Amino acid sequence: MTRIPVLLFGATGRLGRLIDAEISQRHDQLEVVARLGSGGSVEGLADAAIVIDVSLPAGTERLVAWLEASKGGPATVVSGTTGLDVALRTRLEALGETRKVLHATNFSAGVAALAEILRHSAPMLEALGYTPVITETHHRHKRDAPSGTAISLQQCLQPFGDIQTHSVRAGEVPGTHEVRFFGDHDELSIRHEARDRGVFASGAIEAALWLHQLDRPAAFFTAASYFRERFAPAS
Repeated sequence: MTRIPVLLFGATGRLGRLIDAEISQRHDQLEVVARLGSGGSVEGLADAAIVIDVSLPAGTERLVAWLEASKGGPATVVSGTTGLDVALRTRLEALGETRKVLHATNFSAGVAALAEILRHSAPMLEALGYTPVITETHHRHKRDAPSGTAISLQQCLQPFGDIQTHSVRAGEVPGTHEVRFFGDHDELSIRHEARDRGVFASGAIEAALWLHQLDRPAAFFTAASYFRERFAPAS
C-alpha cells in the first residue's frame, strides 16, 4: 500500500522528533518524506499531501505565506504551534477556504474533554458565585506563557470575565493544567496531567490522518470543533 507523504515542519524539536519516530516506527499509512527544522525553508512542500507543523510562530508564518502564494502543495495542514498572534491565526484560518486546516494548541483528547466540561459547567458555576483560577505547568524550555492550552481554557470560562492564570516553568514537565473554583465555603477543582509527550505526538498524527481522509475539499478546525466532530456523540 502506498503511504501518504508527510512533510514534518519543526522536525528537530521535542514534539517533532516524537512525531517522526512514531510515524517511522509504527505507521503503515503515513510516511515522512521531508523533515524541516523550525528555521528551515519551506521548499519541498509541493511533494507532500500533508504538512504537520509543530514549529515556532516565525516558522508557521513562513509556512502560511508559502501556502497563501501557492496553488499546489499539501491539501491537509495540521498546525500545533503555540504563541501565534491574532493576525497569524486569522491567516491560518483563512487557508481553510481552499485547504483542510486544523490548528490546535493541544492534541490531547483529555484536554479536549476538560475544555468541554468547563464550557458546559461555567455558566452554572458563575451563577453559584465561584471564582476560577488556572494554573499551568510546563518544562523550563517552553517559551510562551501562559500556554496556548491555558488561553483556550480561559475562553471556555468566558462568563467569568478575566481569569487569574498562573504559569510555572520547571523541570521537564510535559504539561499540567488545573482549574480550581473557589467558593466562600468550598473548592472544586479539575485537572489534566500529561504523563509524557507521546499523547501529543499520537494525537497530532491521528488528527492529520483523519483530516486528510475527511470527504471535504476545504475546512478549518479548531481543537474544539475537531474533537467535537470526531468524537462527540450525535445529538
